[in-house]
Amino acid sequence: MDGYSYLLVSGTLYSPRTPSTALRAVLEGLLPPEAFVQRAVSTQSLLEKPYRIEELERLLAQEQLDYDTILLLAQVFKELVSSPDMDTALFAAEGMNTLESRYNEKIQVYRVLLDVDPDPVYRKKLAFLYWELSGLNEDKRSIRNFYLREAFTQLRRIQEKEPLDKECGILMVKILLELDLLGQAKDVVRKFDPVGEDPDYLLLAAEIAFKERDVDACCGVLKKNPSLRDLSGEGDQDADLYHS
Repeated sequence: MDGYSYLLVSGTLYSPRTPSTALRAVLEGLLPPEAFVQRAVSTQSLLEKPYRIEELERLLAQEQLDYDTILLLAQVFKELVSSPDMDTALFAAEGMNTLESRYNEKIQVYRVLLDVDPDPVYRKKLAFLYWELSGLNEDKRSIRNFYLREAFTQLRRIQEKEPLDKECGILMVKILLELDLLGQAKDVVRKFDPVGEDPDYLLLAAEIAFKERDVDACCGVLKKNPSLRDLSGEGDQDADLYHS
């Protein structure tokens, strides 16, 4: 699994200026190991331009990529598909097609398995595949929404057989958020976390409140759990590494 997914969120994290500072941050648990690697090795980042086709080809050849890296590749391909260089544009178009085809092949496998054995485990796999495929089509709203609804349908089918586990419950809320069905998303959060103490559901509840433009409610939800207080602007922060 490649560590490029760190680059997607690095803008929201502490960004060390030197390899030694990066190593200290990693040892303190403030940053993932990829942060040190990215600083210590003098290689061009996948996010830096001009993009290196050979690096894109290397990543594309790996079928077991983490989802964040897949999204990053898709982002680059969508930009390169408009390249004035025909070879580059064709490579980018084929790259996007490869990424989506891999998902469609997996979806077909699980659909066949479900025809033989309606195991909720297969439906869960299918739901997450549709969810990830919706992310690849973020710029195509109708297609994205189609995959979101397909993912939601699989979760509802699981519910008909057994209660959803936490992972599926969180996915259901995320789908409803993406579809802007905030009322339903709020109902699902209340159902799975009636006491309002689970950090993951609290974070989703805060996101719902934020989308409703209720900033006070958003901050109020974040303050309910110590692990989320820093997100609301409160809580202690160890700034030693930030001033190295």
